[in-house]
Amino acid sequence: MKMGLRATGLLVAAATMLSGLAFGATAYAEGDPANGAQDAPKATCTATVGAATITINAKNVNQLKKSDTDVRDFKVIRIAHYKTDASGNFTGLETPDNVRATPVLGEASTSGAAKGVTAGNIARAGLQGLEDPNGLVYDEATDGDPMQWAADHLLNGDSGTGFRAFVDGIDRTQFGVLGGASQDKNDFLIKGYLAKADAKIADPANQPSATLTENQDGSGKVTLTFPTDDNYDYAGMYLVYDMSGDATFGTKTYSASPTMLVGTPLNSTGADCTPIANADGNVNIKNQFTQKGDFEFQKVQADGTTGLAGAGFVIKQDGKYGVQGTDGKWSFTADNINDATEITSGADGTVKFSGLAAGTYTVEEKTVPNGYLQDVKPTFDVTIAFTGENGALTYTATGTGKYDGLVFNDNGDKTITSGLKVKNVTSQSQLPNTGAAGIAMFAAVAVLLAAGAGVTFVRSRSVKRALH
Repeated sequence: MKMGLRATGLLVAAATMLSGLAFGATAYAEGDPANGAQDAPKATCTATVGAATITINAKNVNQLKKSDTDVRDFKVIRIAHYKTDASGNFTGLETPDNVRATPVLGEASTSGAAKGVTAGNIARAGLQGLEDPNGLVYDEATDGDPMQWAADHLLNGDSGTGFRAFVDGIDRTQFGVLGGASQDKNDFLIKGYLAKADAKIADPANQPSATLTENQDGSGKVTLTFPTDDNYDYAGMYLVYDMSGDATFGTKTYSASPTMLVGTPLNSTGADCTPIANADGNVNIKNQFTQKGDFEFQKVQADGTTGLAGAGFVIKQDGKYGVQGTDGKWSFTADNINDATEITSGADGTVKFSGLAAGTYTVEEKTVPNGYLQDVKPTFDVTIAFTGENGALTYTATGTGKYDGLVFNDNGDKTITSGLKVKNVTSQSQLPNTGAAGIAMFAAVAVLLAAGAGVTFVRSRSVKRALH
């Protein structure tokens, strides 16, 4: 489809586009993503550019926080400007492509060498390999502005998958920053580049301020407000990046939201019209969280009561040992027990594996304290769960292997859901007469009985011979 639309046509195209943006921006939102486009935009509707703000909404305010008091770090890149006619009415989108004048990332060049990445570079990257519902693909030579083409073609019916694919395509593209010397050349992903302390964001000229609002029902919003500048117009379509890592509140660990695509508000000038669906500067994000908690048990001496310090344990999942990073996250990647993170019992015998997600694990004793049988190392399986979205950690544990009888609780439960203890012993005689140890004892007794029976049989035959 060729561009060069008239103002009225551009309005209809842009309205269609931002209906698509309603899906692209809220592809991860809760509820029905099609709700924002049920009312078709009217060609006679006009809109003017409103205040340059973006509001990010979440049903749980913790999704928007990186600590109890601090809002998550958001960075934005403008991917398209709003075009207006002589009357100030919105007419469409424009993706700046002159690297010397309008780089989005990197610095402008006065020498002619490309040093920055433009909004056009980014938009075209997102369009690579995408087809519209009719099988059409973007042709840079004939189709004009890439964002306007995306607006006109990537609505994808009621699903909005085209715009989600567009944003995902941008996120996985490696962009090249070209300097004067070959050693200055490097490839980067946008989010990785933005994380650098020396990252240069040229558009917008200044990043917005962020204000967090918490509501009584537990929901919240972050309002991104751009500076007021008579010489710089901040309105337009933005990629919004959540730059914060995981944040834990209670048993929930919230992760960064996916990249968002949202426009600053356009205000309708008609009494009954929808100029552009979802072009009100709002985006709704879905809570991205994993419930995590602390799993504890007690290491005890042979009496089954007194805590024992200095015992070391490791944890496995799906055959791989767990490694806990400095950020507290567990990754189950180690093949060798010596590469695993070892958790040691404290003075009262408490062993705590912190930050575990729901799932099934195997816990193995690796280090036995001095004075205890070094080859007696109990193991057990444990399944961790959480009682509802805000509930506490629960577990179900059972002893496994040769020394399963050393895994117990004071109630004598075979399946343990509370009061889990793991015992060390100083002699074989202290091993429970259950499991493999008990079987070994019964086997020894059987051997002795069989031997006794053999002696009795021999003696009986000797007596019979003597009588004959």
